[in-house]
Amino acid sequence: MNELLGNIISAELTLTLENNDIEIALLSNIKCRDYKQYIWIIAVKYKNIKQPFRYYTALKQIESPENETIEFIIYSNDKISFYINPKWKDFHLFFDEAIKHLKRTLCIKEPLVISESSKSNWQFDFEIIKQPKQIRSNIEIKTKEDIVFDFINSPTEILDLSSLNLEIFPIEIFKLFGIKTLNLSNNKISDIPDIDIKMDDLQSLLLSDNQIETLPYLIGQLKNLSILDLSNNPLIDLPEEISRLENLSKLYLRNVMLEEFPECISKLKSLTHLEIGSKKIKNIPDTIGELINLRELKIEGTAIENLPESMKNFINLESLTIINNKELKYLPSAIERLYNLKYLYLSGNKLKRLPESLGFLSVLERIDLSNNQLQELPPDITSLGALEYLDLSFNRLEEIPEDIFDMESLSYLDIRGNKVNMDNLFVRFLESPKRDYITFNY
Repeated sequence: MNELLGNIISAELTLTLENNDIEIALLSNIKCRDYKQYIWIIAVKYKNIKQPFRYYTALKQIESPENETIEFIIYSNDKISFYINPKWKDFHLFFDEAIKHLKRTLCIKEPLVISESSKSNWQFDFEIIKQPKQIRSNIEIKTKEDIVFDFINSPTEILDLSSLNLEIFPIEIFKLFGIKTLNLSNNKISDIPDIDIKMDDLQSLLLSDNQIETLPYLIGQLKNLSILDLSNNPLIDLPEEISRLENLSKLYLRNVMLEEFPECISKLKSLTHLEIGSKKIKNIPDTIGELINLRELKIEGTAIENLPESMKNFINLESLTIINNKELKYLPSAIERLYNLKYLYLSGNKLKRLPESLGFLSVLERIDLSNNQLQELPPDITSLGALEYLDLSFNRLEEIPEDIFDMESLSYLDIRGNKVNMDNLFVRFLESPKRDYITFNY
């Protein structure tokens, strides 16, 4: 690598490139006289990584000499477009803007010329865009540092490093500008270092299917984060600082190892989607009712025995999924207050009965009550005028309301695995004027 890049790039950066196993790179170099001061990595292509991405590195800061000269060099090649497209459809626009930005900032008026240079060690030709002569500048060192850090936003907003068998969290990622979605799911990462996070633009952080047990408290710095997925990790706790993510709208904690429902979740007032599942959770606190903006709630695979009455505050809830909680026998009467609820999935619990006021949920479209221990249905269930889908399979029901086939919108009914007298019910089905419009599994 040293022979390859000669004395253009410092040994410090060379080591960085070698350690990261970089296959292809697009670089800029800002040089003060004979000192290599800053290297800007615009884009890199790692071996075995799906797409290129960019980060920066700042080398040692040196004192600014008088009558300072600056030389700017960009290394590129036509083969990089093989990796960039279609991920960076506007890459050439980005490249042009980068040149314009640099010339404008450093007051470069001369045209940048293109010359070709063969680098056999890299097995392809480089196209070198180089300022032909040194530029006299009185820009202060601090100003140039700002140029490096504020150079230009990343040409891609999505960084996908999923399914790469990564064992160590790549800390360079924390220096990225412009990235809005970071996907590190399906790796072998067990620890996220507790260092300063600069990713102010990050909106979506996907860390599912790793080996993460704890999160760094500095995760609270991600002020613009709106989606956080930590599902399928041996996660045992959440730091209190997560409550500082005031823009977090979607939090996924499926199949984790939390000992209890984290109280800090109840402080996330912007949450609209919450999914949580841990076989060790035995109680859902009343404070969950503070999440009044929830539209989707899923609680799966816990040891809870009941749900809090504070759920009545979920006035915006549209989808409620409470499944595979083997100790849950009853639902709170507060469910009757969920007037905007459209989807109710309750399969795989031990429910013995339902709230009598279920019929108040006038916009319900789908109900799944399969694989419970229900012995009867509330009489007003047939008043659910918007109900299209009703799964009652594998319960202990002995009777089904005779007017169930007269429900205005019902198009699917499943009553397999119950104790219902099917002869009488089937006759009622055949007599129904809607029999041609209902899928009836029995």
